[in-house]
Amino acid sequence: MKLFFEKYERPALVFSGAALLTLVLMNLEFNLLEANLYDLRMTRGTSPQPDKDIVLITIDDETSKELGEFSPLPLDLHTHFLETLEQNPPKGIGYLVDMNRVTESNSDSLREEWSKRFLETTKRLQTKGTHFLFGTPFDVTGEVLPPYPLSTLPHAIAIIHKDGNVFSEDKITRRALTYLNDKPVFHMQFAQDMGFTSAGKVPRGSFYVPEIDGYQFFFRYHGPTTQTPNPSSSYTRLSFAQVIKGQLPSPDFLKNKILLVETLVKDDSADYASTPYSKTQYTNPKILIHANILDSIIHNDGIYKAPKWVNWVLTFASTAFVIAWVIQSTPLYGVFSTLGLLTVLFLSSLFLFSFKGVWLRLSQPLIGIFVSYYLVVPYRLIIEYKKRWNYQKKNDLLVQVEELKTNFLSLVTHDLKTPVARIQGLTEVLIRKASGRLLERDQETLHNILTSTEELNRFITSILELTKVESNRLQLHFESKDLNQIIERSIENFKTQSRAL
Repeated sequence: MKLFFEKYERPALVFSGAALLTLVLMNLEFNLLEANLYDLRMTRGTSPQPDKDIVLITIDDETSKELGEFSPLPLDLHTHFLETLEQNPPKGIGYLVDMNRVTESNSDSLREEWSKRFLETTKRLQTKGTHFLFGTPFDVTGEVLPPYPLSTLPHAIAIIHKDGNVFSEDKITRRALTYLNDKPVFHMQFAQDMGFTSAGKVPRGSFYVPEIDGYQFFFRYHGPTTQTPNPSSSYTRLSFAQVIKGQLPSPDFLKNKILLVETLVKDDSADYASTPYSKTQYTNPKILIHANILDSIIHNDGIYKAPKWVNWVLTFASTAFVIAWVIQSTPLYGVFSTLGLLTVLFLSSLFLFSFKGVWLRLSQPLIGIFVSYYLVVPYRLIIEYKKRWNYQKKNDLLVQVEELKTNFLSLVTHDLKTPVARIQGLTEVLIRKASGRLLERDQETLHNILTSTEELNRFITSILELTKVESNRLQLHFESKDLNQIIERSIENFKTQSRAL
């Protein structure tokens, strides 16, 4: 039973630790961290190219200066704008200007005249194949329609969603509304009118939000959203005044294009929003965000959020790997493996996000990696301390045994020297007294006894010297000697034995 427990102790610890940590982490929300990781992948990853047919027409400060009117301009200028487009009709016109803010003409009669003319111009464009759609505001009362008779034109709610009370709660636009109360909103309706998607179809990655009874999806940003982006990675932008005055790259430049028209005043916060690219105020025009949302719907390249079970599996696998690796490897390898896992995990998620449009939630796996590492390291230290304690105990025991052995040898050799010396002395006395009275064979026997005792005495002396070496008590004294004297002394010591041979 003990062997079975020792065999499966480590796998059981890895599995149970990873399962428990995964269960805890998956019941917690780390929306702020997840939002920052989402933004990091959105801004640092590869973005799809913006649709070159989408053109942004802005009623900006340049327009106000050239036309001598304040944004959002009088109705007659909006009518002239549409009349200019009749010569080369675009594919669609998404009018995101709040017509309730449009300044009135000198009299109600003139306003009615210009409204009628605006309406007639729009209908002529529609007969030429141009799809027109008003983007209307939305407040607590519902959709805010344009003033009559403009309200008779096609219209749909145009909302820039901000993560204000869900997800990261940082007021950044990452998702877009597609359906509200079973009705398509501006971007969805505009794409359906132009034939890019069918009625009732939702973009890739859409999900239902019961609190608002609508559908949303995380759309793709097709490049930076600041006012001065790289021209090769952004949408074409023209001022309202340029279109009215005919200052276009070519006379038919806007033909079959998709136009989005909106105000863009430098100091009007209503014309700007925060995006993953920048949280600075007055840097991200809303019209550019509208273009990205429409582009994502047209090309159906929204972000697909991986199912929750994938997050469970990823969190469990990451924590299990860290626990198993840290337990069985050295501390240095444990650090490198943890950092390597973090790198591989992030790069893999970045690849899936950029090229496949798949969003893997990384907050729980990343936190699981760090938590499991810092939980397992103390356990690993306990194991190492336990091994060190065992080694120390064994070493102390070996030292005691060695000391006992050394003491035993010292005592035994000292005790052996006494009887050996007595045997040697008695043998020498016997040889001297019995010399000439013993047979030659008996004398030889006595000499053999004497020789054996001398050999035994040298052996005992060697054992004593060995114990001194092992106990580090043997001291070597180096002296200069005459080699000839040493040889002569050796010959003199063995002269008697040589004669006896």
